[in-house]
Order: sequence, then structure tokens, then C-alpha cells
Amino acid sequence: MRRSLSTALLFLFLCGISLSSTRSPVLEEIRLIWREDDPLEWSDFHGPPEPEQGVDALSSCGLICDPALSRNGMLRFDVNAYFSPTDSWVDRPDASRLLLHHEQGHFDIGEIYARKMRQRLARTAFDRSRLNEQITIIYQETFEEYREAQATYDRVSGHSTNTAGQREWDRWIDRELERYEAYRGRIVQAAWAR
Repeated sequence: MRRSLSTALLFLFLCGISLSSTRSPVLEEIRLIWREDDPLEWSDFHGPPEPEQGVDALSSCGLICDPALSRNGMLRFDVNAYFSPTDSWVDRPDASRLLLHHEQGHFDIGEIYARKMRQRLARTAFDRSRLNEQITIIYQETFEEYREAQATYDRVSGHSTNTAGQREWDRWIDRELERYEAYRGRIVQAAWAR
């Protein structure tokens, strides 16, 4: 599941790298974009349960980067953390608020790495001849860090069953969201190298 999700996310990213300013309405319909004032609810989990995964719930989250040229010729990046309702599921109808809080943590980690990606893109002077390569490198480095953070979060928190580990990660998530507060907005601009 994780390998196919990684492949799908990379495919979605590469499709967005065309520097087109249009967005796919189909893709918008199947993703929830992270918003601080709109936490996940169990009703957001529409996928069929996969008990063979060995967990009670699964959040399918990811990062998307949609580059475009602004009217003034600057590079503009719309970077988002998203949650896929159709690929996310809960196995128990009586699932706890604690487990939902844990699943929200996965979405919040996505937002942390979206902010990190925005920072990296904004600080890069892009070379027109290497544009796709530079964007791909930033995306792949950020996505690999994101994947590692997600795996560590589950390991340390015991998928929400280790209370001390969950609290430790709750504090880390809060600190990192605050640390990258300057990159909270979805859109960042970057300059061309001279």
C-alpha cells in the first residue's frame, strides 16, 4: 500500500510539473486540503477497511506541488498537504477520538512537510534549463523526509496506543507547525537565477 501510494504521489507531482496554470477538477474532488480550522472527522474516511494492514484506521495523506508562471514571470508554486477520503478508512464503527487524533497527526505532518517544501522552493533560484530537475529534487528530498517522519510517528506512538509516544509527537507537531509558520500559505513565489 505504501509503495503504491508513493508511486501515485510521485505521478501526481510529475503531472503537475508542466507549469500549467489549470487544475484538474477531478483531482480536487478526491482530496481534502489541510486547513487548521477543519480537522478530520471519522465521516471523512470513505475507503473500504483493510484489516490485513494490522491497524484500526489508515489515513492516506500526501503532498502535491503545482508550479505555474505568474503574470510577472515569477515562478509560483501551490503546495498542499492533502488527505484522500477514498483511500482512507476506519475498521471499527466505534473508533475512539484518540485514534482520530492520531490520524489527524498524519495529516498535520503532511502540512509540516508542505511548509518545508514551500520554504525550499521560495529560497531556490531556479535555472530555466534545469527547472524540472530542480523541482523534482526538492520534491523527492522533502517527500522522503515526510515518509520517514510518518513511519517514525507510527512507530513511536504505537499507532496511538503508546500514550507517552503520542504526546511526544503531539508536541513535535505543534513545534514544527509553529517553526514553519511563515510558510503557512499555500502559494510561494521563487525567482529565476540570474
